[in-house]
Amino acid sequence: AQTSRRRTDEQWLSDLSAYGHRAADAQSDLLDALRHGLHRALRPRGIDEASIDDFAQEAAVRVLGALSTYQGQSRFTTWAIAIAVRVAFTHM
Repeated sequence: AQTSRRRTDEQWLSDLSAYGHRAADAQSDLLDALRHGLHRALRPRGIDEASIDDFAQEAAVRVLGALSTYQGQSRFTTWAIAIAVRVAFTHM
């Protein structure tokens, strides 16, 4: 499902860089967004839910480590899902 809280790109960056509950909530929402994007991209290819979840977890770590490289040329979630798809394809 889509994240329950809509964020602007700036809010994503701020929330994911924060501490405590704010960061934890943003990280949970990021993982949901990655799962959703991967599900749309990979389920038609017959990829199971467990693999999608694994790819989303790995992608979340990569996205969090690459926040400083986000340039705003696309929506933050589009950028993050593109990273997740690359992670998945690398494993496939």
